[in-house]
Amino acid sequence: MDNLIESLFDKISAYNIFNYLLPGVVFAAAFRDISRHTFFSGNVIVDVVVTYFMGMVLSRVGSLVIEPLFKWMRIVKYAKYEDYLSAEKKDSKLNPLLQENNTYRTLTAVFLVLLLMKIGISFQQSHPGLRLHFDWVWPIALFVLFALSYRKQTAYIRKRANPAKE
Repeated sequence: MDNLIESLFDKISAYNIFNYLLPGVVFAAAFRDISRHTFFSGNVIVDVVVTYFMGMVLSRVGSLVIEPLFKWMRIVKYAKYEDYLSAEKKDSKLNPLLQENNTYRTLTAVFLVLLLMKIGISFQQSHPGLRLHFDWVWPIALFVLFALSYRKQTAYIRKRANPAKE
């Protein structure tokens, strides 16, 4: 069992730990505190997979919601992609800084989703007759979230493969 867990962690990059696993664990632990529901099963492998997936979802929320919202609000301003590609070749510290930046974006998504969940829980408690049909909402939301993520990632790959054409 320990070898399996060790093997799993060996295959996960630092980026995946800080942008998926850590935010997933933070979200699951905080959600347990605000809702009295838990995502933790007591099975380490299941818990790692579930929190990793939750972190992946939260990372996508950061990429598809937080990033455009912060750009629109002018909280952040990105460099031109071509400038980034040139700088990436010259500055070895740029990639770790980008990874750290993405961690902050994902953690921003964690706390936004927790806030929205807390508001939703409070609303449900004060209006028990208006229960949301969560069994339909979450699969649809995840489908849309990952479909948009797939589209964004494909555009990113295309742009990186053909920088002169974009």
